[in-house]
Amino acid sequence: MNRSTRILAVAVVLLLAGCGQYEHLLPGQVKIGGGLTVDTPIDWSQLSAGDQKIWTVDGQLLQILVFVTGLEDGNTLLQRGLNTKLPVFKPSMTAIEIADLFKNSFATLNVRDMRILNLRPARFGNADGFRFEFDYRSTDGIERTGLAIGAVRNRKLNLIYYRGTKILYFDKYKNEVEKIISSARFS
Repeated sequence: MNRSTRILAVAVVLLLAGCGQYEHLLPGQVKIGGGLTVDTPIDWSQLSAGDQKIWTVDGQLLQILVFVTGLEDGNTLLQRGLNTKLPVFKPSMTAIEIADLFKNSFATLNVRDMRILNLRPARFGNADGFRFEFDYRSTDGIERTGLAIGAVRNRKLNLIYYRGTKILYFDKYKNEVEKIISSARFS
């Protein structure tokens, strides 16, 4: 493990220590927040960070499923950036602008070469939304890939994104994540 990887790992541990403890989620229906409910076919570990729910099976450095619900005008997609001002959400944003918000937010975390791929309209729960895939390299050189689906409802952004290492961990739970996404519904 190189020095920058160790620093990133320590920073993640410290960040998570301030966020709370993991909760074990069993398969079944889960209320996420903001009126969003999903069904999960497998167990997950859940961490709450502000208005976001973060799920993982094998650990956040390997794969992560994030639920952002009810993100309001002027708020940021990520909780923290590294010594930089984070871009903010505006309800008038198009799907292209939200994909750019996503990419620019992750750029503050020293993500390298992020590409947004195949942005297209998609149904998200009972709302018209968008979907895209993405890939990038982390500063430690590990290639990661992911997918995101979202919609603006009642002037608030709702987004689910899943990312994992390109080797093994993204594909390991991709089918389960697709089932969770297809089960999403707003009350």
